[in-house]
Amino acid sequence: MNRYFYLLAFTLFHLSLLSQNCGSISSWSYTSSSAGGGNTQYTINLDAISTSGGDKGVHDIIISCGASAVNTNSTCFVTAPATGSPNSYSYSFTTTTCGSTLSLDYAGRTNNACGGTVCFSGSAGSPGSVPVMWLTTKAKCSGDQTIISWSTAQEFVNRGFEIQRQNSSGSWDSLGWESGAVNSNSIIKYSYSLAITEGIFRIKQIDFDGKFKYSKVFKSTCEIPKVNVFPNPVENVLHFSKTVNNVQISTLLGNTIFVHSPLTRTIRRPVHLAPGIYILKYRIADQFFTQKISFQ
Repeated sequence: MNRYFYLLAFTLFHLSLLSQNCGSISSWSYTSSSAGGGNTQYTINLDAISTSGGDKGVHDIIISCGASAVNTNSTCFVTAPATGSPNSYSYSFTTTTCGSTLSLDYAGRTNNACGGTVCFSGSAGSPGSVPVMWLTTKAKCSGDQTIISWSTAQEFVNRGFEIQRQNSSGSWDSLGWESGAVNSNSIIKYSYSLAITEGIFRIKQIDFDGKFKYSKVFKSTCEIPKVNVFPNPVENVLHFSKTVNNVQISTLLGNTIFVHSPLTRTIRRPVHLAPGIYILKYRIADQFFTQKISFQ
């Protein structure tokens, strides 16, 4: 009887060691980007560490969308010793876009070659926050404006989007804000109009907890339509073929003698303006144009 007692005690002790000295995934997250045709590229990021002792292994990672497995990875990922920092890994795959949050199951092993005994088999828990699944980001010209548009397939605790433009020094200026959907598993389209015609842009997505991520950088170059200014010479009224603003008339020495800021297509000759040649300056969107003009 003592023999069976010691055998049982040894077995339980051995099983206890197996449950403790095991490879594990301590945390994981994923990012996504559109792959076109209803597909999405997912990048899985995981941290692997042993529950105790030295390095072990994890493998047979199964990524599921709902109840359906969408990817299996049999690579052996070596876990860091329990007393160290986790080993970080990432890998990508493309599959049909998932309309819900992905889940991850894996097997933990008792050695670093993923041999030995399976000491754990199950879920890695909830992923880290996946704030936004981007589908598109682009800029297009519309007259003298740039339309920034983007779409998402999934949002999680998403506060909203800050539209940014790169300035001449290489840093980024905030141009506007668009509130997000907070939580969504459907496709949502956004757009924002800017009274500028070119630039390098990005979108900063901000969570309710203050965390943020950036979209890819994209560019817009809109061709400014040619503006005809007539007649020249001017007798009484100066006409513009397009709407302009910030009109200035200056002497050849640079002294400003007339300013009209609101949008307009005509400028009446100032009563005090003497005949002669002047410098005309006006603005369309975010660009200024200058030319000489003669008043009779």
